[in-house]
Amino acid sequence: MTENDNTTTAGSSSIYKEAYERLNNAQKRAVDTIDGPVLVVAGPGTGKTQLLSMRVGSILQNDPTVLPSNILCLTFTDAAAANLRERLISKVGLGQEAYRVAIHTFNSFGSWVMTTFPEYFFAWREAVTADELTTYQILEGLFTKLPGKSPLSGQAPDGIFFALKQVQNLISDSKRSNLSPSDLTVIVKANQRVFDHVEPIINKYWPATMRGNDAMPKIMDCVNELQAAYQPAEPVNDIADIATIMMQELAAAVDMASELPTRSQTKPFTEWKDSWLNKNEKGEWQCAARAHTDKLLAAAEIYAAYQKVLADQGMVDFNDQIVTVLKALAEHEDLRLNLQERFQYIMIDEYQDTNRAQLQLAQYITDAPVHEGRPNILAVGDDDQAIYRFQGADMSNIAAFEAAYRDPVIIPLTENYRSNEAVISRARTVSQQIIFSLEKQKGIDKNLGINTAVEGIGTAVHEFENDAEHYSWIATTLRQMLDNAADGQDIAVLARKRDQLDALVPYLHDKHIPMDYERRENILEQEHIQALLRLARLVHLLSIDEYA
Repeated sequence: MTENDNTTTAGSSSIYKEAYERLNNAQKRAVDTIDGPVLVVAGPGTGKTQLLSMRVGSILQNDPTVLPSNILCLTFTDAAAANLRERLISKVGLGQEAYRVAIHTFNSFGSWVMTTFPEYFFAWREAVTADELTTYQILEGLFTKLPGKSPLSGQAPDGIFFALKQVQNLISDSKRSNLSPSDLTVIVKANQRVFDHVEPIINKYWPATMRGNDAMPKIMDCVNELQAAYQPAEPVNDIADIATIMMQELAAAVDMASELPTRSQTKPFTEWKDSWLNKNEKGEWQCAARAHTDKLLAAAEIYAAYQKVLADQGMVDFNDQIVTVLKALAEHEDLRLNLQERFQYIMIDEYQDTNRAQLQLAQYITDAPVHEGRPNILAVGDDDQAIYRFQGADMSNIAAFEAAYRDPVIIPLTENYRSNEAVISRARTVSQQIIFSLEKQKGIDKNLGINTAVEGIGTAVHEFENDAEHYSWIATTLRQMLDNAADGQDIAVLARKRDQLDALVPYLHDKHIPMDYERRENILEQEHIQALLRLARLVHLLSIDEYA
């Protein structure tokens, strides 16, 4: 494709121009600012997907040397990737050129790197990917070898290990943070040293109750001594030590308290205390995370043994993919240079939910010296919507963007096109209660304007005695709505956890309520598999005369 073709297709079409004119001023600024790091703080319904697609068109319009394949867009779901590509076709006017833009989920991008540069991944190509059942069986085998005194050895009457699922999740989280078993052990032991250091100071000053005239003087004496004694440890794999995080949040509490009336100044410190401290059996203050130390150290040993079993059997698990790509990027400069040369513009959606490994992947692609710390990267996210968090260097990945890239342009989107005033005002009430947020820490305005004429009853809060009463009320209410001619396609049920939706389904069936409910089946949760596992455990126990 010639430079003129590129410019005409991407930037001069009437489709693109019409869509651009419909953008608000903040969106236009984000679309037009294509050089250097840009952080877009985008609340719900503020048009971030449209912004991403329009920015692709802006890049191709303003830099005729750039091809669509030089642009990398990273999303979190296949649906989001498909939606973005469709907008490039219909809203930007790219036509078939939209299929040349590199739009990936993080995992599919890892697969693309491995497929495109196979010479760096021979071991992976020969490995077999372990499915969930296989990983469960490997861990179960390791748990059966634990000594009785291990903090992870507890079992239910049917033989299931209480901590097995927790360890499985910890291993997954560790890999998503690019932490090896030894890294995890170093972090836990460093945390222990921090606890040993700060707990005597806290017990010396911190008040037993946050009431009374002497509470604030005691708290400030404690804060001053903690700050004087603070010594940051060396980060492990770019992850700050727990003391740094603790002191950052304590400093934020001090700043917030200074802006409150005298009678309310202890409130930020109560939040900090509830997050970091609890009482031990002697009634003394201790760091709440200390209770998990022994289990975490034992889990790190299981993690190491698990990795050895995988290696011995020529296997990898799903989370090993990005870890393997990161390892190759760290070891092979030519691989990094190839990716940095190819992808001149990077855009990341839902940046608040990126885990440590994904952040490192983005940094490897953007850390070419030629950029001098200011690569062409745009991140879109909202710290108030963060779903996934791990021990990090700041209050969120959004805030960490400023630390990763020099002099970023920060653009808040504050025009909402999805929700009415009743929803926005209730959401605003909730978000303002988040103490450690960009709005409070960085002074970023996140008060959303309303750009919809849709009416609605807003939100309502209902309280129930138990889950059964809760689910029954939902089913009965839905039945009434359908009986009153409501369109089922206009009704959605949201839940914090999938288990809650699973529990609700029988109540909906009982009321003959049609539903569109998709879920990925977990083979280990199926009734006949559970029965087989119980039977197998019984046979095993009988074979070793456990019940003889």
